[in-house]
Amino acid sequence: MVTPEEVIKRSLDPQSATISRDGLAKTLYSRLFDWLVDKINKSIGQDPNSKFLIGVLDIYGFESFKTNRYAPCFFEQFCINFTNEKLQQHFNQ
Repeated sequence: MVTPEEVIKRSLDPQSATISRDGLAKTLYSRLFDWLVDKINKSIGQDPNSKFLIGVLDIYGFESFKTNRYAPCFFEQFCINFTNEKLQQHFNQ
């Protein structure tokens, strides 16, 4: 990794590299999402008393249990997916 201050090199085994890669991707996604929401709020002059609102609902898609070895128990994931579908229906109305 290259930063303005230094070059960082680390040798990782495949599992550690995967964990690091996934952590970096999640952090980048989270920061980009927060930045985007902040930019939208500033562009509409977000006033606490304003009746104007842009809401962003980030719903993850369904997970494949055959390929996701970290998936929680089936019933728990079923409940999450069902709730996400109901929320999506509500916000689409």
